[in-house]
Amino acid sequence: RRLVAVGTTTTRALETALSKNEKFVAEKFSADLTITPGYKFKAVDALLTNFHLPKSSLLVLVSTFAGYEFIMKAYRH
Repeated sequence: RRLVAVGTTTTRALETALSKNEKFVAEKFSADLTITPGYKFKAVDALLTNFHLPKSSLLVLVSTFAGYEFIMKAYRH
C-alpha cells in the first residue's frame, strides 16, 4: 500500500489511528499524537502540505517526515 496524507492534520490522524491499532479501524478518537524527531512513521508514505510558520509544531512534523536540512533548504529557496 502507498498512503499519501494531504495535510499535517491528516498525517496526525492517520498516524494516531495506526498507533492505537495494528490496522485502520473505523472509530471515533482524538488525534493526540505529537510527532517530533525520532518518530518512525507507520501509516503515511508521502505528505502533501503547505509551508508552515517557523518554530511551529507543524514545521517540526514536516521536518521529521522529510528531514530537517531538506525542509530548511526548501524554505530558504
